[in-house]
Amino acid sequence: MINILSNLVDELPVGVIVLDVEGRAVVYSATEARLSGRPREDVLGRDFFREHGVCMDVPAIAGVFREKVGREPFFAEADFSFPFPFLSTPREVRVRLTSFEANGAPYGLLVIRDVAFERSVDLMRQTLNQMIVHDLKNPLTAVASSLSFLEERANDDAEALAAIGDAREACRRIESILLNLLDSARLETNALPLTRREVDVSLLAAKAAELARAAARSAPVSIEVMPAPLPALAIVDPDIVLRILQNLLDNALRFGSRVTVSTEVGDDRVVVAVADDGPGIPLEAREKIFEKYARVGPEGSHARARNQGLGLTFVQLAARAHGGDTTVDCPPSGGTIFRVVLPVHRSR
Repeated sequence: MINILSNLVDELPVGVIVLDVEGRAVVYSATEARLSGRPREDVLGRDFFREHGVCMDVPAIAGVFREKVGREPFFAEADFSFPFPFLSTPREVRVRLTSFEANGAPYGLLVIRDVAFERSVDLMRQTLNQMIVHDLKNPLTAVASSLSFLEERANDDAEALAAIGDAREACRRIESILLNLLDSARLETNALPLTRREVDVSLLAAKAAELARAAARSAPVSIEVMPAPLPALAIVDPDIVLRILQNLLDNALRFGSRVTVSTEVGDDRVVVAVADDGPGIPLEAREKIFEKYARVGPEGSHARARNQGLGLTFVQLAARAHGGDTTVDCPPSGGTIFRVVLPVHRSR
């Protein structure tokens, strides 16, 4: 069994190491030998954590293995950046450890993936995003100012005022895209400060709906606001929560003909739900809906896809930064409901 496994893992593009119950390496993949610079004969049969994986000798990996191997199933994951004797630069890896049995014997399986290139790409993307946002904000501000100038001189021309309104809405959407681009990266690294204060989230929901009405009229889509019967007070950053709700409304307007925004108050949380009567999202696609640049649309739809950019990604990251979360549900009767859960008190 182990010989068969050894032949199989040699074909994988990631490093794979199988450890017996004593922590000795019994399988050592060709990819890991190449990436680490350690030949197979120097690793097989030796205590991996003591002789070769000292840098991984932490509770997240080695501690879990030693405590649970042969006793109960286990899983651990950790990122490491460490100097390597055979490499000119530190090696950055993501290590996953899990357990399995073969012929009644327990083993540990280490899967090691180098992430240096992935991280460098992420850094370049973040830098590019910051440059794009910085370079586009000034001309966008100039466009908005010019629209205000034209609006003052439209002389009650209904068609001109309508065109200016459409242009204003387009500017708002561009600004929202730019902010999502910048702030999603900042939220991922906890670099976006939240200015919290106690606010009535129902009022923020009503404001978001009012800001979306221009786009709703041109769609056309109706928006109904259903505030909580009691003040929905929570300690949040009102500007960020307003953007959360605007993103959800922008998303709903693209798919439904009727949108409802409702707020509920619990003992320790406030929940805002944005529902549309569109075609819904397939069950298997709902896990991807908050991923960056995910293209997830209703079945049979190729022209429109939810979260083509970072709108829903920002929504989830921003909700979690408040200590809450975002969920998506598609009732059997049809439509899609996004719920934003916000804790009443400041998260610790």
